[in-house]
Order: sequence, then structure tokens, then C-alpha cells
Amino acid sequence: MRVNIINTGTETLHSGVQNKLYLSYFWKKNDDILDWNNIQTPLEADIVHSLSQDMRVAIPRTKGKLQLQVDIIALDQQWFGLNATKDILVY
Repeated sequence: MRVNIINTGTETLHSGVQNKLYLSYFWKKNDDILDWNNIQTPLEADIVHSLSQDMRVAIPRTKGKLQLQVDIIALDQQWFGLNATKDILVY
């Protein structure tokens, strides 16, 4: 899945093994979180202004209209809190 990230802050988000930043996600249905077992995709490059990158997403067993919420997560399980949600029909 292709995601576009825009850094509106003044600090660069640094990629690389030492920084341990990943693209990740969780699935929701009617605002209830379905699954925390998600794939974490390492950031491919530093985010100075913007970054467009593919990430892997596993499809849940739950069917119907779901919401996929994408975020950046640090290795210590700290979510950035991005508000990037997309409705997806899973069948």
C-alpha cells in the first residue's frame, strides 16, 4: 500500500536502524480496534518535507466496511498519533 507522509514540523524525522521508526497501522470497525498484530515497515528515508513509500498491510479476517488507520510507530511502541484513516471494504 502506498502512503504519503508530510512532515509539517521543523525537525527532520530520521530513518535508519538506530532511530527505529516504522510505518504501521491498525484496523478498526465502528471505531473499535480489531487487531494489534500488524506489520511494521521501516522508514526508507528521512522525512524532511514529505515521503511517499510503500508499506505492507495484512488483511484481517473480519469482513465488511473497515477503517485502516496508518501511523508512525517507534520501537518503544510509541505511536505518533497521525490521523490518517481510510475506509476499506474487506470481503
